[in-house]
Amino acid sequence: MNISEIEKITGISKQAIRFYEKEGLISPKRNQDNQYREYDENDVKTLKMIYVFRKVGLSLDEISKVLKDEISINDAMNKRRAEIIKERKEQEQLIEFCDSLKLQSKEWIDVDKYVNIIQEEEKKGNKFFEILDEYKQVYRGEWKKHFYFFPEGIITTSREFTDELLKYAKNYGHDITITKEGMYPEFILDGVEYSAMRISGRWHTVHCQMIHPELAEPENITGNKKIILQLVARLIPLISVILIGIFLMIIDVIPKDVSVIFWIVMVIVLVAFWYPYKK
Repeated sequence: MNISEIEKITGISKQAIRFYEKEGLISPKRNQDNQYREYDENDVKTLKMIYVFRKVGLSLDEISKVLKDEISINDAMNKRRAEIIKERKEQEQLIEFCDSLKLQSKEWIDVDKYVNIIQEEEKKGNKFFEILDEYKQVYRGEWKKHFYFFPEGIITTSREFTDELLKYAKNYGHDITITKEGMYPEFILDGVEYSAMRISGRWHTVHCQMIHPELAEPENITGNKKIILQLVARLIPLISVILIGIFLMIIDVIPKDVSVIFWIVMVIVLVAFWYPYKK
């Protein structure tokens, strides 16, 4: 079976399948004639197991240990079950905390009491504000997945594209290796594989996106929480820029005759930030 057939059978994307192979979770055979990967029933079973284990929240490291028989499924599930019970207990405590707070008024609330409750719970290991650390993890991951820059000149050939990528890396102190030249080049930047494309218009931009964006995903954050944090990570910088722009216009730092240009630039920035999500 080829990778397209495996994708259809398992429901796992080709990109994820290649990623799991890269991580050593599966090892498909190679056709000796054309060197294409050939998947068998064992690979299908392994991929389905990976899918199930990921859905219950196991990390790739834990899945690898299960597949290599370093730990049993029973031990892995007992460990994950204990983690879920702990998470559920923390969520229940947060619900009780919210119920207690909603009965208070701003004028009469005993803030010292609630500060002490939070600090005591944190000493026990129940983090009320772990969300901040999780946001930081997601934020770093989102900005690692894709970025853009303005080239110094207009890109019309693959050679010019390569030169602009090399200039960008040099200007910002990055280590870069071009692995594929062209108008859709691929390269390794500080050990991370990216592909690039140009967006033409009044202002030319180069958009770079991780070839394996799943590598930037924090393993300990899943489900709706991850989706919300990803959305926040993209919105906060945009909202901040827009608010700063409005403020500067109010105090006349940005003249009215150039305000149109300013907002055109803001639209370009908005498109540049959100374009990767359209793929």
